[in-house]
Amino acid sequence: MVEIKASKMDSAPPPIHTVATVLLMILLSYLLRPSLEDIDHIASVETFTNTVFPSLESSTLGWIRIAFACTIYATTLKNIVEGNVIRPTYLPGSKLASPTLDFTGRNGFKTQGFFTQWSWILLGYSFLSSGIIAILASNEQDAMISPWLLRSALISFEVAAPTAFLVSTVVTYALWPIAFKAKGALGTQNFQKLNGLMMHNANVFFVLCEVCLLGGLPVKLSHAAVGPVWGAIYVIFSWSMMNYWKPEHGPVALYFLLDTTLGLKSTVMVLALVAVLLAFYVAFSLLEDALIF
Repeated sequence: MVEIKASKMDSAPPPIHTVATVLLMILLSYLLRPSLEDIDHIASVETFTNTVFPSLESSTLGWIRIAFACTIYATTLKNIVEGNVIRPTYLPGSKLASPTLDFTGRNGFKTQGFFTQWSWILLGYSFLSSGIIAILASNEQDAMISPWLLRSALISFEVAAPTAFLVSTVVTYALWPIAFKAKGALGTQNFQKLNGLMMHNANVFFVLCEVCLLGGLPVKLSHAAVGPVWGAIYVIFSWSMMNYWKPEHGPVALYFLLDTTLGLKSTVMVLALVAVLLAFYVAFSLLEDALIF
């Protein structure tokens, strides 16, 4: 495949206003963080053993969640073993060139550098931990359930569920259209592979199954501050890794939304992602009220 030639950049540091925005987001999230008492009030054994339908036993609920987690981690392993060849697409005005990134063979683990994979793995942990809790409780082994297991199971779901919708929304309405416009069907082929379909579609399916049909795990609007922290960690990771993906090429952004060479647009895109994420927290809160009603 012929690569677009461009003068090599030694680095592409994020604009000061983008850095300030991310740091402010982290600060606000810290100030608005839920207290441990608030988390413990919700993260009870009952929360993870309740079922939407009384006929569904908590042990069955637990094994369904474990099955979801196994599916997620099997897809992750498949993605690493098979690897992928990726060519990022950038917006007009970007100073970044678009190299071909060979994430196959020994570099297969680099496929896990995308936010999609981060959120997919977190969703897997959420189902794994909540499944273990339900199974232990159904066998009257409550003493083996650590408070930190309960807390991590709750927080991981409260981050992973809205993030799953964020990922699918961004892929559908931003990444796919831009890639298709730039490269046609070739630009979207990775989205159409089984791994891509699972991580961009099954994620939402699993979450909706949990919320509407299985255990009805909550996503509290009062805990929404934890979501932007997860996103901010990834943004910082993305910045720090730009010269790592293909060192001989220069800086690379895996997502055009995190391109650091677009000036004010870089900040606007980060703010837009946070706004969409918070909108999904509101949506989950409304959905919870609707289901209770």
